[in-house]
Amino acid sequence: AMVASEYCLHQEDVEDHKCFEACGASTFQSKGITVEGKCPSKYSTIDKVVTEEQCPDGVTNLRYCQSTALNVTIATKGEAGVAMVASEYCLHQEDVEDHKCFEACGASPFQSKGITVYGKCPSKYSTVDKVVTEEQCPDGVTNLRYCQSTALNVTIATKGEAGVIAMV
Repeated sequence: AMVASEYCLHQEDVEDHKCFEACGASTFQSKGITVEGKCPSKYSTIDKVVTEEQCPDGVTNLRYCQSTALNVTIATKGEAGVAMVASEYCLHQEDVEDHKCFEACGASPFQSKGITVYGKCPSKYSTVDKVVTEEQCPDGVTNLRYCQSTALNVTIATKGEAGVIAMV
């Protein structure tokens, strides 16, 4: 019976292959989640679930709506088979001449100057020469000052081929 009277809203984040689904026992509003109904079925994995008590309008402080407050469960859903290990996003660039590969990984999609091939380095690059973690903007060029809300940590590993010594 609970399922039949459940009210849901959703919002897709197509770029990150995610959908946010908010459901409650009666109608409500939720900031940033505005489309009526559940997430499309292609979002079949559940990354996170949070239940919050809120006012029906989604903005009023709970003190002022004690009689109408409701629990809203917000599920962050993903697309099966799209997420990589621990939802890590990686780019790589091979330097064939020097037998090296540069591998940049972050928690969400980003761009990195000079590292443009999607995915991790090929397995033949099995040694790690150096690892550096840098905070950057998703586009890889904007100054951090202008992307505080979207900045992410990108770990860049310089990998080499085992048994190959680069001639200097």
